[in-house]
Amino acid sequence: MNKNLMCIIFLLVMLGSVGCAKSDVEELPAVRGETPPLPTLKSGEIELPVVLGSHSWKSDVDKAGPMELLKDYKPVPLAADAKVKVVFDYKPNPSEIYIREFDPNSGAYISERKLDSGSFALWTISSRGGPRFYAIDARWGVDGNGVAAQATYYFQAAIEGIADGSSGSEINEISSAVREAAWNDLSPESAEVQEAGLSEMPIVKGGGEPPKAEQLYKVTFKTNKDALLGPIVVYVDGDTGEVLGYGLRM
Repeated sequence: MNKNLMCIIFLLVMLGSVGCAKSDVEELPAVRGETPPLPTLKSGEIELPVVLGSHSWKSDVDKAGPMELLKDYKPVPLAADAKVKVVFDYKPNPSEIYIREFDPNSGAYISERKLDSGSFALWTISSRGGPRFYAIDARWGVDGNGVAAQATYYFQAAIEGIADGSSGSEINEISSAVREAAWNDLSPESAEVQEAGLSEMPIVKGGGEPPKAEQLYKVTFKTNKDALLGPIVVYVDGDTGEVLGYGLRM
């Protein structure tokens, strides 16, 4: 066997070894370390404290309730349309992540959103302002047979730009869905949106009949051109989530 052929065979063997090593790295097991990784939550330059709750990792661990875990932290003030980015400095990333708002008194979940893009706007989950409390449900190795690992995390925020007030889970779910339907229907002028508020509006302000709907909602988006044009107003059918029309701007 000549030297050139031996060199070619050697190179092919080495390349195969590198490929196998790379594959091994890409297929890291979901569970490594003694505890689940802690995500980083940021809105712009503002970092939100996050704490680890109960989890199933190398073993099942039950922790104290969320309010006990959060007692040493204060809610971080954020605008209603602030986007929060969730980052896990860990490979592999969770297969699924859910963001849930919960009632601080009962612990019951009020609303839920599956995180698909790595970030979310607070108003898509919360329909009320003031201190709000959230859980992150992260799952690794999700398949038809279950999950390889799961962890719950908690954080809090003080939402500005939405009226304070208590509400039940049904009202919160309707409000969040209605607001999101209005947001998704907006044209590029949605970039002007600074905050959003939701209120039931059975009659169109300024006269005229509203579009026919048993539950008609008016979603008002305040913008930086309100002094000239007034806010953007979107009317949504609360039963179907369909956008029925817009309010008149000046």
